[in-house]
Amino acid sequence: MIATIYKEDAMRHIAAMLLFPAFICAALTAGETRLQCTRDVWISSYGTVGMGGSPPETDCSMGKTPTIKLKTIQEAGLFDFDTAPVRGRKIDKAVLMLHEAEPTQLRWMGVSTVSSNWEEGSGAGSYVKDAAGGGATFNEASYQRRAWSYPGSRLTDVTMSAGNTIEWHGECRRLPGGWLPASGQTAAFPVPLDGIPGAHG
Repeated sequence: MIATIYKEDAMRHIAAMLLFPAFICAALTAGETRLQCTRDVWISSYGTVGMGGSPPETDCSMGKTPTIKLKTIQEAGLFDFDTAPVRGRKIDKAVLMLHEAEPTQLRWMGVSTVSSNWEEGSGAGSYVKDAAGGGATFNEASYQRRAWSYPGSRLTDVTMSAGNTIEWHGECRRLPGGWLPASGQTAAFPVPLDGIPGAHG
């Protein structure tokens, strides 16, 4: 299944918001805080071993495109958020809100923390190599500059339970207006948000 996700604000490349229905420990009152996405990048694993046909896309980085494409296990988006508004608060639940650029048949979604820092880069076209900006790719956290972890590591070595990361999978729900919520309980990880292992977006 394929989904193209809008980046809402071209100035800051905001692709999504995390909605945190959170509890302030001191006041014990419920509230919701929306966190803005500060950077994002669209990457592709197409062209790895076992995939043929078109040229490999594993070194492509699309950090400045207006949309992000989600396609099965091949194409994904990385998002980073400003968590300052919720530091020191207990997070009961987090919801990642994505907006479809057009109707899709996307039925299943996976969300993970990333246990390595990465670069948004300057790739403004689809399936381009970002030598100037060093944007993240499937193969590297910063193209031609920094590996995801050890030499030869890939994105899959620092996401989806690898590299001490937290993952969530679920069937897509659709809200009015083209919104796709992806939620994961954080109650099993009773630590401050900035202390969660692998909390690099």
